Amino acid sequence: MSNLAGRHPATFGRPAAAGASPRRTLAAARGDLAAARPHFVAALRMLHESGEGDLEAEAGLALAAAELAGGRLEEAARRAEEAVRAFRGQGNSQFVFQADALLATAAARAGHLEEAARRLASLGPGAAARPMIVQRIAFLEARAAVAQAKGERAQARRDLEAAIALAQAAERKLDELRLRLRLAEVNRR
Repeated sequence: MSNLAGRHPATFGRPAAAGASPRRTLAAARGDLAAARPHFVAALRMLHESGEGDLEAEAGLALAAAELAGGRLEEAARRAEEAVRAFRGQGNSQFVFQADALLATAAARAGHLEEAARRLASLGPGAAARPMIVQRIAFLEARAAVAQAKGERAQARRDLEAAIALAQAAERKLDELRLRLRLAEVNRR
């Protein structure tokens, strides 16, 4: 019973990888990939070994997003594909949607506009109205990256401002801060 003391109720029955989450989240938020990566890798290994496929995909996508934020575009794409490999072809997966949005963003930032546009189109015509806020934010961020790569700064700004508003409304502070940094980058260029 004593080993349960101090644990958040949401982690009961979950693998110990949940305990590493604050460290990796803080390190990733600071942009310290060298500090965050070992925590992500350990969490991914534990989640895989415990059969927590959904949590493993979520952690893998978080690592891919951290790699993307760190400018490691190829590594971000590899991690995103790896995270959702088991979910591809299984219908409408939230993880595949988020991975494809991340892959569109990475392709746009790498200057691969055809691939970015193809990936963005694969998200579907109703992507901006998906019920999950995290998916709408991912779509708007990807569309902004494609617009920025095409030199359409006004469209990129509109999409990022819409994504920021969604993040604010949902009290997703880290998303909001990340999006504000992206908007500042668009405004600088």
